[in-house]
Amino acid sequence: MKTLVKLLVASVTLFVVALPLNSRAADKSAGNEKVAFVTDRDFYTAGEDLYFKACNLSDSEMAALEWSKVLYVELIDGNANPVVREKFTFGANGTDGKITIPEVVPSGYYYVMAYTRWMRNFPASGFAWKTIKILNPYSEEVVSGEDSLKMAANKNWHVAKDSIAHQTFKRRQNVSLNLTLPHSDGPTCVSTVSVVRKGSHVAYHQPTEVRDPDYDKVTGDTITFIPETRGVSVNGRVINKNTGRGVSYARINLSVLGGEGNFHGTYSRADGVFHFAIPEEYGKRELFMSVEKDSVPCKLLVDNDFIQRKLEVPNLAFKLTSDERKLAERMMISQELASNFTLKTPLDSGKTKKSEEYFFGQPVFHTDLDKYIKLPTLEEVFYELVPSVVVVRHRGVPRFFVSGNHSDLHLYPPLVLLDRVPLSDMKNILSIPPERIKSIDVVNATYQRGDVIYGGIISMKSRLDDLAGIDLPESSFFLEFQTLDKADSLHALNDVKGAGLPNIPMMGNTLYWNSDAVADKNDQVHVAFDTGDETGDFEVWLTSVTTDGKVFEKCVPITITR
Repeated sequence: MKTLVKLLVASVTLFVVALPLNSRAADKSAGNEKVAFVTDRDFYTAGEDLYFKACNLSDSEMAALEWSKVLYVELIDGNANPVVREKFTFGANGTDGKITIPEVVPSGYYYVMAYTRWMRNFPASGFAWKTIKILNPYSEEVVSGEDSLKMAANKNWHVAKDSIAHQTFKRRQNVSLNLTLPHSDGPTCVSTVSVVRKGSHVAYHQPTEVRDPDYDKVTGDTITFIPETRGVSVNGRVINKNTGRGVSYARINLSVLGGEGNFHGTYSRADGVFHFAIPEEYGKRELFMSVEKDSVPCKLLVDNDFIQRKLEVPNLAFKLTSDERKLAERMMISQELASNFTLKTPLDSGKTKKSEEYFFGQPVFHTDLDKYIKLPTLEEVFYELVPSVVVVRHRGVPRFFVSGNHSDLHLYPPLVLLDRVPLSDMKNILSIPPERIKSIDVVNATYQRGDVIYGGIISMKSRLDDLAGIDLPESSFFLEFQTLDKADSLHALNDVKGAGLPNIPMMGNTLYWNSDAVADKNDQVHVAFDTGDETGDFEVWLTSVTTDGKVFEKCVPITITR
């Protein structure tokens, strides 16, 4: 394993991604990562949150390397069509979070799958899989096939009842329980606790039968997907528009237009492939991408960040027993009430809010054009008003130079930004009417972003934040891109608005969820939660996952009365 890991590290570092076929074979997947996936329950109504814990069960050496730092979590239907797609920070301890089930999904069986980018080099059967049932009471549409759900026992899943007797509690009562960890035959990786309505968590978990018919066609005999060791990545290829062949050493620019407006630069490899890491970005971000290569008509191709292979999963026939219908009716009422009173903090999408701070911090020189007389051309603005910037013409073609105390400034062209978008056509830039520019910032020091070194930075801000009406390069485009979701590792009814106030209902089908339950020296896990305003039969589930992927569960039944 040590030899394999060293080989893989060298492959990523040098971007040499060819490995022997037998290192990727399904029955010899020592180089693959392994993830176990636990959810708060298995039966949901449309619009509810699904809480999860993903455990990193990879080989100890690979887990210690933090080979992948991003986990992809998808909710797909019985036809393997994606319904929800999210990304979460991943590490040696795995990750936790939640996904929100859309209110418009049809009733049916669905699958949650979790994988890293590196795991896409291997068959999808090696992903983490979980089967769940979703009911949409407001739609008659059903995703239903002809496959049957097998009730056979899973040798890696063990369920037992706790020695604690069935207890009854009142509404709005603080409950405190001490649960003993389920007996396991190996060291525990993680333990979770969920308090859910009886019948919404099933005591069997049949392994999902996944077919990946396009695996060999897409991945071939080489490693195609390098691990995301520094965070969410943007990958693709630069090709010659005329020949379709990869273009080497083309400069690719990427600007994140939300938040601090981060900018990244890199060069394409010999085959035209490029890779960006954009860590510490959350939610959906608008990206601007462009490519530059002298005298070569370039086109940027960006890889889809989620898996695109067409998978085949059992399309289960959706049926509800009489008990499940009663359960579904109660869950529907709780969800409707909970959705009206649960605190929901919208995540900054990055599209509506821009920070005044840029990635380069405070500029050395700041020129506010409103403080000076109007000049006829932007070239005169730079000549008269902007320190350290010189416009030089060679055979009629203008070029920017930034002067300063750094002797290597003249060796590299400056990075020129307009509303955080990188531009390289200086003639086009200088044609902008000065009255459309509000301010100009200058950094007169050598600056490196990614693989590219710049001879300073010139950053212009238009008056209307509209790129001053300039024509952008033909090879450039804007792209909405999914970055990281914020983890949400704890849920309790205390999270609702007005918790503790008698006139505000505290409702929910999951009363409590803890994705990182800690046991004391006696293997006791302390659980404390508020029953809220729910009534009926509930269950407290303590789930432990061992380092070899076996799952052990204990159940404590409780009843909540008025």
